Amino acid sequence: MEHMGFFNLTTFAAEQFLLADEHGADLLVLVAKATYRVEGRDRLVLDDQQVPIDPAGSYHGKPEASSLRNAPEASFGKLSTDIALVGHAHAPDGEPVTRLDVSLRVGPVQKLVRVFGDRRWRRPNLLRWRWGIERPRPFVKMPLLYERAFGGADLTPADPKHHERESRNPVGVGLIARGTRLKEPVALPNLEDPRRLIRSPSHRPAPSGFGFIAPHWQWRHQHAGTYDEKWQKSRLPLLPEDFDRQFLSTAHPDLTASGFLNGGELVEIVNASPRGRLAFPLPTDAPEGVVMMKDQTRHALAMNLDTVLTDTDEHRVYLVWRASLPVFKKVHDILWAKIQLVGSGKEDNRAS
Repeated sequence: MEHMGFFNLTTFAAEQFLLADEHGADLLVLVAKATYRVEGRDRLVLDDQQVPIDPAGSYHGKPEASSLRNAPEASFGKLSTDIALVGHAHAPDGEPVTRLDVSLRVGPVQKLVRVFGDRRWRRPNLLRWRWGIERPRPFVKMPLLYERAFGGADLTPADPKHHERESRNPVGVGLIARGTRLKEPVALPNLEDPRRLIRSPSHRPAPSGFGFIAPHWQWRHQHAGTYDEKWQKSRLPLLPEDFDRQFLSTAHPDLTASGFLNGGELVEIVNASPRGRLAFPLPTDAPEGVVMMKDQTRHALAMNLDTVLTDTDEHRVYLVWRASLPVFKKVHDILWAKIQLVGSGKEDNRAS
């Protein structure tokens, strides 16, 4: 879309995208992404290296067999702010522990995850009629991945109707189906909700974690709509009529804000950094978009902060803002678009 003229007047990474909404109507989508580094334990500084916008997102491994590391950043519009954290749990002072709690709070949104050392289900024997849980092994550092949370699949029962997959987290561990023929000890989750700890193989707790949710996992897939024969005949290639924009929310359900954050909210992270507790306010500098049409119609677009990602391995924070303008049958009427910091615009209609 360079032929339309796009100006990034910020120090952030920024791009424009021409996308279609759920009804197939054209949208001009403006996206800005800021990269901050955590100085010490309590201050954010704009990083000299601004990470580019990631349109497609990325996984920790193969998409079908791993969790989503970075959510796609070219979507046409979220309903609220997604909050996520990637990194490791760290035992205080580097002293081995068998369990600890990791907490994340961003403004009004908070989540607590209990992290256990490696442990396994042990199969019953003649002297034990139920599955037992091993004592957790000591650890100093533990990945905060959905691969370490409850989930996975058990396809070993002789009767296929007892085969089971955890659709909320197909890459997790700990699931044991009724009539299982598993003989070896089964890994238990390292990450659990302390309010709903696993007690028996029949428990099906919601997977617990801080990362993004892949589009084919049940939490998001339930909002994707119905792709049946009726859709093929009447809507294809448009999205289904029952598509819900909640599908575009990529955070764990516990980490989706009610509305959009504004900047300035306190971030507090405990036991996820070797530096100890991190606590800092989100920056208040925010971008805004401006689109000029050939007829000199000027559109000022407020950009919503729709993603806050903290990486405690790299000690960086990534903020993503987004705005969209309907341009159905007006794509060729766009003269230019720009992204600038709020309050830095010119009084005239020039892009620079």
